[in-house]
Amino acid sequence: MFPNYDPFTTDLHLAQESLLILDFIQDEFVRNPNHFLFKKSDALLSATISSHRTSVIINLHKVFDELPQVYSISHVTAWLYNNKSEFTKEKLVARKGLAYAESTGYEGISEEEFQKLFDIRRDLQKAYNRNVKDLRHQAFAHRSVDFSTVKGATYQLMQDLADGAAGIYEDIWQAYHNGRNFSLQKQDYVYSARISKSLEKYFRQYAESSMDE
Repeated sequence: MFPNYDPFTTDLHLAQESLLILDFIQDEFVRNPNHFLFKKSDALLSATISSHRTSVIINLHKVFDELPQVYSISHVTAWLYNNKSEFTKEKLVARKGLAYAESTGYEGISEEEFQKLFDIRRDLQKAYNRNVKDLRHQAFAHRSVDFSTVKGATYQLMQDLADGAAGIYEDIWQAYHNGRNFSLQKQDYVYSARISKSLEKYFRQYAESSMDE
């Protein structure tokens, strides 16, 4: 049976959401540096940036925690390694029925595909440990997180780490439940369009309200 990884996916989605918000604010500053929020050095905006930076670091730490008892990407791929036999066509037939399995064209995950996915996880873990892991000390000490204090800890890298982990989990989930072969691709935040639309509305309304003051 596929484990309940809700704690892991929650941490992962929180990291992706915070990165999306930070990226939107950064892009908005480039597009419109004279926006009321930026000119005013709004306290709410500063608090928002600080809280989301902390969220990114804390939740990425959970996603890439290597302790065996923690539901992390290491735990997910360890479960996969120990349960490769669940990813055959026969097991899909047992779970979903012959007609469904035949309709997917699924023949099971090959050893080569398993290894490619494990290699991706290994590379993501190395990148996290090398470039991002040390920032957790700032977050857990309740200090303002400054990405620039660790060389290589860029927004893009953290986005790649979060989306890469999401892609691994999505591949495993889809293969087990729906008989889809691994895509071995990153997975964008599932609610990115909704969050971006809400942010655009907020910035527009804030700008309009400031003109009335």
